[in-house]
Amino acid sequence: MLRACAGRAPDAGRHGFCIGPKIPPDFRLIVARPVREPRMRLNRFTDIGLRALMYLATQSREPPVTVSELAEQLNVPRSHMVKVVHRLGQLGWVLTQRGRQGGLRLAPAALDVGLGQVVRVLEDDEAPVDCAQPACPLDGHCVLQGALGRAMAAFHAELDTLTLGTVNHRRTTAVLMQLQRNYLRRQATA
Repeated sequence: MLRACAGRAPDAGRHGFCIGPKIPPDFRLIVARPVREPRMRLNRFTDIGLRALMYLATQSREPPVTVSELAEQLNVPRSHMVKVVHRLGQLGWVLTQRGRQGGLRLAPAALDVGLGQVVRVLEDDEAPVDCAQPACPLDGHCVLQGALGRAMAAFHAELDTLTLGTVNHRRTTAVLMQLQRNYLRRQATA
């Protein structure tokens, strides 16, 4: 059934005719949006640090991995990777060696470090919300800060059940090893 649509109604066709029954003007179409899974967000530094540790956990080759290789393989700017690797070295999780034959290796003890500890250290163990900057008028009277703190504690506790040794599942390791093989092939032909 065709009917003439008055003016420029949203349901008007090219020639000003509408198809279907007349819709009352107060009718609202509610579109269901897909619900996203809730997620905790890590800062970029921590994300890069976890990726670097996972990559290093799969290699035991000569020559050792370089910062440039890590940056290229993990799609991260080299300047970011330098900062992350420096911090991982300070923490004793990555062994660094300078010079022509230098590079990076995962410290053996790092395989047993809980990922919760890695995240806490790399995130600087900050509170999920900062009620001091800017000053919040609800500070001291709000339950949100406590609830978010408990949620972060649960998040870290869950990550503490994983180590680099357990998180590098067979499929993950296969992908990381393939990345390394491809990199070494490209370097041999360059």
